[in-house]
Amino acid sequence: MVLLIKGTKKLLELQTTKNIHSYLLIETHLVNCYLSLAMNLFSLPFITSLKPKWKFSGRSVLWSLRCSDEGFILGEDRNTETKSGTFFCLHLSSGKPLWQEKIFGEPWWIGIEALVGSRAYLHGFKKPDMPEHQKILCIDLPSGNEVWRNEQLSFYYADNDRLFAFKELFERRVYYRLDLQSGEILEEHQQAPELPEPDMSAYRFPKLFTAHQSEFEFLQRFFPPALNLEQTEALLYKNYFIGNSYTPNNNRSLTNTLYIIDSEKKKLRYTDILNNETSYPVPDSFFIFKEHLFYIKERTTLVALQL
Repeated sequence: MVLLIKGTKKLLELQTTKNIHSYLLIETHLVNCYLSLAMNLFSLPFITSLKPKWKFSGRSVLWSLRCSDEGFILGEDRNTETKSGTFFCLHLSSGKPLWQEKIFGEPWWIGIEALVGSRAYLHGFKKPDMPEHQKILCIDLPSGNEVWRNEQLSFYYADNDRLFAFKELFERRVYYRLDLQSGEILEEHQQAPELPEPDMSAYRFPKLFTAHQSEFEFLQRFFPPALNLEQTEALLYKNYFIGNSYTPNNNRSLTNTLYIIDSEKKKLRYTDILNNETSYPVPDSFFIFKEHLFYIKERTTLVALQL
């Protein structure tokens, strides 16, 4: 009996020792698996180094946006069902609204013509459903107050020192120089004044990706396999490749996705879905203004990233 107990005890000791050894082997294997998994994760081409600086959501569809050199963003928020719209103005750096839900007389047949400094110039239309602009409304961006308006003339050109408008006559135009502060006519010109092209150097807009494919073969691994990069709208900014792609859904709609890729380190820095379901590709899904990337998510939210 004693021998049996001693033998059983020895067997249990051996089994316990074996179990401990097996446990240590399993634990070591698990540690190695976790280390291998961690190494694989770190080797993936993804680094979350970019994130939205701010977001602004409208009540309906964000229709049009313009940026000012003095740090303002003017936008339209339109309800396509009720055919009504309002305007809003944001601080470019913070996204903080200066004012919103403003209506300047006409709720639908109105749009943004230009932003110059701290002033915005809006336009009306000669007739509903017709493309010709008529009417000028000058708006003070910090306050949202109307400074002046002219119902008869159409906007032609503006900078910090000059403002020109025109009137359509029978088979010709007459041009006028207006006072920036009051909108009063200062000069009349029978010919179009010679003026510089508007300065758009602070803007960058995407174009169809046409760079030599062999130089950007690494990009293909970030996109769906069936996607043709030559059909992708993109731009190169600093060391970033920024582009958006469309992938088909089961209901025949498309999902529009934004990618920001570090072309030097070949890492994915940022991605977001611009629109889960869209019927067709939409050009200019994003743009850059003074080191800020802007895009509209699901048609209602403006997102800003500082690059």
